[in-house]
Amino acid sequence: MDILNGCCCLTVASALIVCAIAAFFVLNRKWTLPENYSKWVTKDYPKDVVLLHMTSRGAFAPSLSPFPIKLETYFRIANIPYKNVFSLKFGPKGKFPWMEYNGEVVADSEFCIRFLNDKLGVDLNKHLTSEQKATTRILQRMIDEHFYWPYVYHRWVFDKKAKTLLLNKVPKIVIWWFRRKLESACNGQGIGRHSQDEIKHIARTDLQTLSDFLGTKKFMMGDEISEVDCAVFGQLVQVRWQIDDCPAGIIIKEHQNLLEYLDRIKEKVWPDWEECTTKGGTVEATA
Repeated sequence: MDILNGCCCLTVASALIVCAIAAFFVLNRKWTLPENYSKWVTKDYPKDVVLLHMTSRGAFAPSLSPFPIKLETYFRIANIPYKNVFSLKFGPKGKFPWMEYNGEVVADSEFCIRFLNDKLGVDLNKHLTSEQKATTRILQRMIDEHFYWPYVYHRWVFDKKAKTLLLNKVPKIVIWWFRRKLESACNGQGIGRHSQDEIKHIARTDLQTLSDFLGTKKFMMGDEISEVDCAVFGQLVQVRWQIDDCPAGIIIKEHQNLLEYLDRIKEKVWPDWEECTTKGGTVEATA
């Protein structure tokens, strides 16, 4: 019996090792854009409709990532027809989201917006002065490149239970792999080298800055919505509804004007919000 148990344990251990090795090679595959773009282009794609590739809907917001929400908000404000493609297929730059438009492939949310601005003549900032446009660039850099990291660290490194990830049926081995990768990325960026109190201070300072800048305005740059609101909304949505127990999620509740700002955009741009979430349930991306 002991020999049989030993053989069973050995078999299970061997299977786990094989699975781990296979997962390692799949997850560490270099996803780069091949010379033949046809591999990335959807067959019979709808004309003049953006195909937005993303992993899945989120449990309490339209995506687990701020960047698909940023893009969808932009599409809706600019009245650009689009269709979601829920898939685990990485884009040309090895990340999500990415998009197709009439057979052209574009990756990275900023370059997707730039591409469509040029292609379709869209300009959500046309009502702004040159100085205001410069201000929006500074705000967007702060929210996308600075504020982003404290809650990424919380979600992928600090929160060992991975609550919001498991709600969306993210496989544990994928969580383990991303946690390993993002812990290294957080250390490289610098956020992972700080204490929890210092990370909380960073989130508090950025949110206070946004709150002070917004003041009593309807949107970041005044009474009319602009491109920077897409980025700010995408990021703040995560800590308001998706991971509201992280330090930034707790701190944002101290700023009533930011809460009203988010509600204002949600009501204006996302009347179908509930239909675009899993309402705390689970959903799996299609292959």
